Amino acid sequence: MLAIQAAFSGFSVTSSAEAREFYSQTLGLEITKHGYGTHIHLPGGATVFFYPKGAGHTPATYTILNLVVDDIDEAVDQLKA
Repeated sequence: MLAIQAAFSGFSVTSSAEAREFYSQTLGLEITKHGYGTHIHLPGGATVFFYPKGAGHTPATYTILNLVVDDIDEAVDQLKA
């Protein structure tokens, strides 16, 4: 059996600066720089790690970040605005 110290979810982005702006300014989440990437601190205590892959990057089609909201339609409208 492995002696696992910690686990986290992560995904790659084209631009760390744009991702930091989206997650902190648009969604209002706390973020902190961590080595090569950035941690997103989620409500409830979880964290997700993202890291830059550069201009030629194509995001994985299976990467998902689920966000729980009271009213999904209202949240979608706010994000579109």
